[in-house]
Amino acid sequence: MVILKLSLVGVHVRTHMNIRLAHVLVDDYVSQVMDMEMLNL
Repeated sequence: MVILKLSLVGVHVRTHMNIRLAHVLVDDYVSQVMDMEMLNL
C-alpha cells in the first residue's frame, strides 16, 4: 500500500510539474506573439 501511495504521489507531482512547464511555455509563446503584434502595429 505504501508503494502504491508513493507512486500516486510521484504521478501527481510529475503531472503538476508538466502543467507548470506547459504554463511557462504558453506564457513565453504568448509574450512573443504579443511582441510581434506590437512590432506589426
